[in-house]
Amino acid sequence: MKKGMLIFLHGLGDVGASWEQELKLIFPKTLKIICPNAPKMPVSINNNEKMPAWNNVYGFEKNATIDKDGIMKSSQMLNELIVNKSTAYEIPLENVLIGGFSQGGNIALH
Repeated sequence: MKKGMLIFLHGLGDVGASWEQELKLIFPKTLKIICPNAPKMPVSINNNEKMPAWNNVYGFEKNATIDKDGIMKSSQMLNELIVNKSTAYEIPLENVLIGGFSQGGNIALH
């Protein structure tokens, strides 16, 4: 039985599976590890190429437009995932860790 859960969000253009195996090597087997995939969407900074992304990226400049709607949508998806998976695996919410890399880290912190 799992005693805790880690939900870890990948970065722009990546997928969850690339993180899951490595994280399983680091953390104890009593921790359920979930690495969801971001939906594929056109990303402005990459010539609108469709790729896994938690939100659109318009630029890296300090004054670049921020995709607030995309961030909110991914944040809501994360909140729903936390509740659904903690219920499914019978893991108390206080035993759930959230993390991420790059763009995924931004959503995890939001």
